[in-house]
Amino acid sequence: MTDVFSAFCCPACGAAAIRLTAADLTCASCQREFPSLSGVLCLFEDPAAVMTLWRQGLHRLNQVLTAARDGLGGELRRFDVLPLTRQRLERLAQGFEMHRRTANELLGDAGLSVDIDQPEADLEHGQASLLEHYDLVLRDWAWDTRENQRALEAVLAALGGARKPKRVAVLGAGGCRLAYDLHQAINPEFTVGLDNNPLLLLLAQRILFTGRATAYDFPLVPRSVDFAAKQYDLERPGDLPEGLHLLLADGLRPPFVPGAFDLIVTPWFIDVVGEDIREQIATNHRLLADGGVWLNHGPLIHGDSQLARMRYGSEEVLELVRLGGFEVQHASSESRAHLVNDGSGHARLEEIHTFCAQKRSLAAHDDGEDTPAWLVLPHLPVPMFAGLEVFKRTSREAPPGTPAALPAIQRVLALIDGECCLAQIADVLLTEELVPKGFAARDAAGALLLSVYRTSRALSAR
Repeated sequence: MTDVFSAFCCPACGAAAIRLTAADLTCASCQREFPSLSGVLCLFEDPAAVMTLWRQGLHRLNQVLTAARDGLGGELRRFDVLPLTRQRLERLAQGFEMHRRTANELLGDAGLSVDIDQPEADLEHGQASLLEHYDLVLRDWAWDTRENQRALEAVLAALGGARKPKRVAVLGAGGCRLAYDLHQAINPEFTVGLDNNPLLLLLAQRILFTGRATAYDFPLVPRSVDFAAKQYDLERPGDLPEGLHLLLADGLRPPFVPGAFDLIVTPWFIDVVGEDIREQIATNHRLLADGGVWLNHGPLIHGDSQLARMRYGSEEVLELVRLGGFEVQHASSESRAHLVNDGSGHARLEEIHTFCAQKRSLAAHDDGEDTPAWLVLPHLPVPMFAGLEVFKRTSREAPPGTPAALPAIQRVLALIDGECCLAQIADVLLTEELVPKGFAARDAAGALLLSVYRTSRALSAR
């Protein structure tokens, strides 16, 4: 049986020497300690700083829910309120207060309590609310719909019955229902459900390992007064999930050793994280063992903050996955209702994309394209392409001050060895202060590589 801690590495120094001490993890290399919050390990580079942000988020949550409750009190004092409306507003006010208390109790038990009477600094710009994606917990454990079953069926169909992965990671696990259902269905040695939202993961921890938790629902369009603010008792539908571990960590930079997993699942993840999917492709390829599988399930609703060139459609995603060192073995899409709640008159129709891709080697090769794959995906090795040796010889003979003799060009030429990738070359240029002013390191390295590549091809064609 493989120990799940063998998959972890230190998010601070990158060492694989992580050891369990009591309920916490300690890095044997840099001695940094990583706490456990109500049984959920917290593996961020600076856990104390992240926990401070979470406390700020909890303070803001208290402010928002208290203001909402007090605002309803003003409405209830009006003389022109229908009895039925008064009943709905009273339910909402009580629900907001109970929701606030439940969140404080849950996070307080994990060591994240706040004094709401003390002033708290504003949330940092761009910091997500603790309530972001809270409705996914309700979808996972409260609403009586077939969404969870359909998701599991789609994932199992894409995976194929012949595959029996032993080590599984679910990145962006959220409320963890899919992580739980998949873990119970395929029975691996271990599954790690990772997310960066403590409210979602601590709720999931209670449901999965104590069997019960409480949550409140406030539909946008309640079908009746009874649904305006509804309390749900959330229960695990089956057996205790032996081997399922929840982890608070950064899904964009997961604290795992290379080759740690046989299967990585990204449910409703790759389009909402605010990072170019090319980075996720590189991360997943690194974390998968040889022959391992990446399984994605969800829509492509890219965040508004993402650049236009990062808002990839499904065809572009699959092409990038293929170029990035994967063989796509299954790809399907289906229009499906999402967040369907019997108590609400509001739901969404989403195009759900599911693909399964197996890791293959990243052998360097010159594909002959004007913009080659190793420039598009910065984790691919840069090959010894045609004309390179001629370019190197020519550049050594170039007079000082000419482009071919520039220090940055010379350094790039020295780094092209069939193994080094664009990202590594960019890191070297940045460390050695060879990045031209006004350029990002990867943009500079990419522009220099493209110039070398095109010039070399022209020289080889003579």
